[in-house]
Amino acid sequence: MKSSSWLPSPPEKRYPFWVCWVFRKQQKTFGEVLHPARWWGLRPFRYLLFMLFWRDFDRKRSPLEPPLRALVQVLVAQRNGCAFCTDLNALHLLQREGDLHKLEELSHYAEANGLSEREKTALAYAEGITTTPVAVDQALQERVKGLFSTEEIAELTGLVAFQNMSAKFNTALDLPSQGLCERGSR
Repeated sequence: MKSSSWLPSPPEKRYPFWVCWVFRKQQKTFGEVLHPARWWGLRPFRYLLFMLFWRDFDRKRSPLEPPLRALVQVLVAQRNGCAFCTDLNALHLLQREGDLHKLEELSHYAEANGLSEREKTALAYAEGITTTPVAVDQALQERVKGLFSTEEIAELTGLVAFQNMSAKFNTALDLPSQGLCERGSR
């Protein structure tokens, strides 16, 4: 399967054994290898770091609740135009929240009735970080400080930066959605 509209998929024979093992796990979990994995896998050490970094943000002991992390990542993915990241993070939101009603609120999150002030503030902060140049003014900083601990702010900032990097990588390579959320909702 072609993973990009402008580049052919890299051949599997180029990957080290442990990357192929990760691919087999993805096939078992998602029914196919994830497109970004094929590209990150071309640089195995960086792929390992990428996976470790992701695992750290997705850990159970994260100071941020899982649905909030997924919601923020969907917003950042959407703002970067990353169909793959939007799909994968929507699947995570579905798994963590049980439904996708909050996705409908993202386009107007500041006025959304179905989102908490904490969620709205996290989304505004994520949008401010995602904007180029970064647009996090003092008023937003005060809102964030009022609702999040120092540890949570560091975690949220890192998560948004990580999602921006991932989304930009995938968008530059024109990696499409793989229908993960749709399959997960069945």
